[in-house]
Amino acid sequence: MTESETRARTAVLAQALESDDPRGDLLSLDERNTATRAALAALGDVPATGPAVSDDQVVATRARHLVDRLAAKHPALGALQRPGALWSALALACPVLALLAGIATDRIGNPYRVDLLSAPLLIIIGFNLLSYCVLAVLALRQKPPAHGPWLASLPQQIDAWRSRQRGSAARVMAGFYQRWQVLAGHLMVDRWKTVLHLSAAAWGAGIALSLAGRGLFVQYKVGWESTFLSAGTVHSLLELIFWLPTRVFDLTPLTLAEVTALRNFQNDSVAGARWVWLYVGLTALLVILPRLLLAAWAAARARAASRQLRVDLSAPYFQAVLASMRRVRLKIGLAFAQAVTHAQFVSWARLVADDPLAQQLAISTPEGDWLQWVEAPDAASPVDCVLSIDTGELPDQPTPAAWAGRPTVFVAGYKLANSWESWPVLTRTLAIATASETHAGWGRLEGRLQQVQQQRFEHSMAAVAGCLSRVALDIHGGTPVSAIETALDGLFLALQQLHRLDRATGLALAGQLVKYNAPPSALGKKSATAAGAATGAGVGAAVDASTGFLTLGAGTAVGALLGAGIGWIGALRHKQGVDADTMQRLTEAALLLYMECSHAVRVYSGAGGARSDWQTAITREVGQRKARLTSLWSLKDSALAGRVAAEAATVLGETMQSVWATLYPATVPVEVVAPATGS
Repeated sequence: MTESETRARTAVLAQALESDDPRGDLLSLDERNTATRAALAALGDVPATGPAVSDDQVVATRARHLVDRLAAKHPALGALQRPGALWSALALACPVLALLAGIATDRIGNPYRVDLLSAPLLIIIGFNLLSYCVLAVLALRQKPPAHGPWLASLPQQIDAWRSRQRGSAARVMAGFYQRWQVLAGHLMVDRWKTVLHLSAAAWGAGIALSLAGRGLFVQYKVGWESTFLSAGTVHSLLELIFWLPTRVFDLTPLTLAEVTALRNFQNDSVAGARWVWLYVGLTALLVILPRLLLAAWAAARARAASRQLRVDLSAPYFQAVLASMRRVRLKIGLAFAQAVTHAQFVSWARLVADDPLAQQLAISTPEGDWLQWVEAPDAASPVDCVLSIDTGELPDQPTPAAWAGRPTVFVAGYKLANSWESWPVLTRTLAIATASETHAGWGRLEGRLQQVQQQRFEHSMAAVAGCLSRVALDIHGGTPVSAIETALDGLFLALQQLHRLDRATGLALAGQLVKYNAPPSALGKKSATAAGAATGAGVGAAVDASTGFLTLGAGTAVGALLGAGIGWIGALRHKQGVDADTMQRLTEAALLLYMECSHAVRVYSGAGGARSDWQTAITREVGQRKARLTSLWSLKDSALAGRVAAEAATVLGETMQSVWATLYPATVPVEVVAPATGS
């Protein structure tokens, strides 16, 4: 990933935020999801087509939206995405301070006794020459030099400091600097080299200014003295030292006679100005100019490095980001061997579709993922995958030409015939078939499917609980049996509407529900129960007839199913309060109604979970919660009906969750058939 410095810093800051603040203390998880959706919207439709948008652009866009939200809440952290003002101030202050230090070097520029062989000046020049030699040797090496043990261990030192921080902001800041040091350590080294070279040049310039400036106001007294050196030796040394400035600036060197005259400062009025310009020229040529060139070279390297920072997208964090930004947008062709299976799947697809009335049924997420189901009449439309849910056999009719070459996926129908919690097997199979298992869009689509089904489940439990709480109050108040049955009939209709069942499905359910008309013998009221069952069926049929059978046969079905419970109600008229066994029977019957309605659109429902097990599982789970439910049904105050219904919905939801866990255990392994190539 090649990025500018600002974009790279933004990506690293986003990594530090999500890695070091996983709980969302600084930026909530919802805000991060919002940033992801905004990034997807900014990228448009292109990511769905694959490599048209590069991975670095995807990561950069998402990081920018994330850090923008962080900066709005925490400006100090948001400022890390740009090189700080502190660094700019430091890069300016160091050369300025070095310049002032050079000007203030009185020991070198002392006008009262200036040594012709100024040791401080020669040491400064010698140090710079030695530095150039070291830099030249390092530059000629085949491999780049190590940055030194302290600099190499800097990320570990920052990590140790980060581990001691308690606040989320401090941890994120330390995490950023640690990762930035690893990513841009060479950039920081080049910038520090630039500052150090500029400071050295400024120091040399300060010394030169000090020498020249003092000469305006004082007379330099120049001389030399030595125990071991003769005038000839000193003259030779001066010729060697000042060879370069005398050639470049055409300065007149000191003669042997002048050097002899300056011994022991005997003739200190000679050659003062020439000495100043010789040392100024030497400093300019061996300190100021080379350091400026080295500073320019380091600055150019830093500038190039800032534009060529390489973020490792193979790191787990960035792979997770890329996965979260990968949309799933597929058209799935439907090819079933049996028309009834096709109709059932379309009914389910309509149940979870964004627009159940649309010709092309699809489900989508706020992030822009979608699955669209394409039926045979639309065979001219190309698809990404062909789905068959049966025994693995292709349909009798030929595969449409537009679907040729597309992978065909076979999913065992019984896997989808159980509870709606089993449906992720479908999305996971499609992900394998389309080689998109790592796309986070599948997780979002599964979440969307679960959300739609969970909402329908909660509404269904609320309808069941509301109906039962009203029935309990009606029994307390001596309401006629027909009114109670009508309320139960209304529950059936409500469940049908929630599951968008048509008339044919409703009539088919009536036949299924009759099988549950088996009153428990524990009550010992067989005559009353039998009479109630007959009465219930009759009243239910009357309800159907009175509405022109618009109730889809629900009245007859409810009467047959709930007749025993209504018979108990009639037999218990002489008692006060609600009989616990009566309400338990009604609760079981209502939950069976829900099971039938929710499974009416299950694909391959003929083999899905034996219905004979439903009543057993529901009876057992309701019985385990009998005490809790009885306490709710026994309340007589109609003002508390809303609270009773809400609490009952929670208990009934727990009941059905346990029923599903019993009937369809999650530990059963899921078999995914490898996709074959259709023709």
